[in-house]
Amino acid sequence: MPYTFCSVSCWQAHVPVLRHRDAWAEERRAPTQAQFEAEQRAAQNETQDDERQAAARSTERRAVTATIPITATKERSMSSEDSKEVVIVVSKVKSYIKARAGMNTSDAVAEALSDIVRQACDTAIERAKTDGRKTVMIRDVTGEPEVAT
Repeated sequence: MPYTFCSVSCWQAHVPVLRHRDAWAEERRAPTQAQFEAEQRAAQNETQDDERQAAARSTERRAVTATIPITATKERSMSSEDSKEVVIVVSKVKSYIKARAGMNTSDAVAEALSDIVRQACDTAIERAKTDGRKTVMIRDVTGEPEVAT
């Protein structure tokens, strides 16, 4: 709770005794009785208006519709922007090439690798669909049957 003093000079007299490291004073005056009552009436009117608006909203009729089926949202076609979006982590690729061969990596490499990844994903998706599955598995990516371990 902040300390309250009757004046700035009173504050200046007490601060050295209280040993505050970061102290400051804001000189303000208390509102008059008329100002205080006007603020209270305004707050009360605002509260009543909010209550009236809430009551009006609760009596409104709302139309409720069915949600969009999941299949409609999942099977959206890819736009041209999505098909050119980088789908690899560029920083990881650059770090790998730097660590493996000490070479720098061009920005165009990310786009080319993304194209390769997209093509591999499309092939894997088609293989999963052919098998009647909705989950892409490792065997869809590699083209080889999974070996149980």
